[in-house]
Amino acid sequence: MLGLYILIGVLLFLLLLILCPISLTAEYKDEKARVVLRYFFLRFVLVPQKEKKDGKEKKTKEKPDKEKSTKDTLQTLKDTAEPLLDGAKKLLSHVSIPLLRLHVAVGGDDAAKTAVECGAISAGAYTTVGLIAALTKTRRTDISILPQYNGEWNVEFYIKLRILVIFVITSLNGVIIQLIRNTINQKKDGAEK
Repeated sequence: MLGLYILIGVLLFLLLLILCPISLTAEYKDEKARVVLRYFFLRFVLVPQKEKKDGKEKKTKEKPDKEKSTKDTLQTLKDTAEPLLDGAKKLLSHVSIPLLRLHVAVGGDDAAKTAVECGAISAGAYTTVGLIAALTKTRRTDISILPQYNGEWNVEFYIKLRILVIFVITSLNGVIIQLIRNTINQKKDGAEK
């Protein structure tokens, strides 16, 4: 009976780990970038990274590549890219963005040139944010792109992404299964030729 309680406890703990969200926060302000990954009670600062002490560099041996035709190479790329793109679409559909903030002050001395640059940046930024909003579950966006005629540029960016671990696992499983199927199909096609 004790073994059953332990098994149930372990399964509940694993379920808790799978249902906890992974959170990624990226921020760019005052010419400094910061990226933080959070999971459960763990926090990892990805950017800026701590400087490592100088150590010995590992040398890698170059392996000779097998010669393949261009057609075979393109087919391999296609067979690899399709499952990856499908997995990325599936994964992005589960990503939640609670807040996306972009503030750009377009600087310049010439008013006409500054206005044209501001318009070009606005077109690119709003198109990109629209694409992100279409692919993910975006709750709130705060975008302002304004001309600043004193010649100083200023860019501030903040985004927070959240996804449950279960969706990452299912997307990766789908990609791996599709890659295995493609590899098996390639081997069958190669054996038939």
